[in-house]
Amino acid sequence: MELADKEKETLLDYIGQEGQKKKDIADQLGMSSEHFSRLINGRAPFTNDRAVQLYETLGKPEELAFLIDEERFVIPKDQAWKNLYDVYSKDLFRYFMEAPIGDRPNILRDLEDLVDKYKK
Repeated sequence: MELADKEKETLLDYIGQEGQKKKDIADQLGMSSEHFSRLINGRAPFTNDRAVQLYETLGKPEELAFLIDEERFVIPKDQAWKNLYDVYSKDLFRYFMEAPIGDRPNILRDLEDLVDKYKK
């Protein structure tokens, strides 16, 4: 699920008012600051679990209670996989195209191994 513009604004205002840095919050959530930005900007799946984790990390502020509205963040499993695929396929394609030509076979082999691992 994606945050509405007003919710993004409220969240970012809260983070700024509390003097917290996005990188520090991302570290507490166990993710990179780039992934945290993608999450907030709607380019990475924002699941109910992630929303609750963010809400708790920020100290459960009342003004961010919209983060724990479970019904908003329920994503059908097939849609969640499609969202994840759409986001990461673009990043993966860019990474592949920017890699030196000699490294591309290794990248493809690693991807095949990863797909085989998760097919089981």
